Amino acid sequence: MNSSSDHAIFYHGKIMAPFLLIVTGPPGCGKTHFSARVKNYFPAITVLSYDTIKERYFDEYGFDNMEEKQRVNDMSIAAFYALLKDTMQMKKNILIEYPFNIIHEQKLCDMVSSLGYKAVTIRLTGDWRALYERAVHRDVHEPRNPGHLLRVYHKERPVKPEDVIPEPDFESFVEACERKNYRIEIGDVFTVDVTDYDAVDYASLFAEIEKAVTAESM
Repeated sequence: MNSSSDHAIFYHGKIMAPFLLIVTGPPGCGKTHFSARVKNYFPAITVLSYDTIKERYFDEYGFDNMEEKQRVNDMSIAAFYALLKDTMQMKKNILIEYPFNIIHEQKLCDMVSSLGYKAVTIRLTGDWRALYERAVHRDVHEPRNPGHLLRVYHKERPVKPEDVIPEPDFESFVEACERKNYRIEIGDVFTVDVTDYDAVDYASLFAEIEKAVTAESM
């Protein structure tokens, strides 16, 4: 991988447009795990995570019901877009990861177009049962900000059993994912089956992504 400056990509002696990698997919597909692998391949890339902002706001503001939680979510996505715009204006190469779906597609398209970026969408997918089991395991067994899992949350307040949002059953999980529709298309699109992480040919995939972001526009 050739090096890039903060304001341009230099590839085989040519100055290229900055690029935005959009990693999306349903819960349980391993977006954070996958993004870490991308970061290893593109070490100079700036990684922006919506969840990092949302978790900070969960701790800072808290919420007493689902309506207040939604307001915190709305504040978080507004802050994320503001941070993304600021970073794009600095012409950095950027990776963003979140379950981006059709409600986010037009906003991201507009930002890519207006700020002169190349975009690549990486859609992670897999067997629904495998994704469901990973999502439940993450929620139950892995360290995570409690705000994701609760109806009522304040950082210093003890959690009550009635505050916990029950895990969905398998059918409800699939239905919610299908309804949200993560099959967005911004720039070149790569669909990656992550049912088995070890079966993914990362070297070939990342080489193809590199080719896409460094290709000259027609």
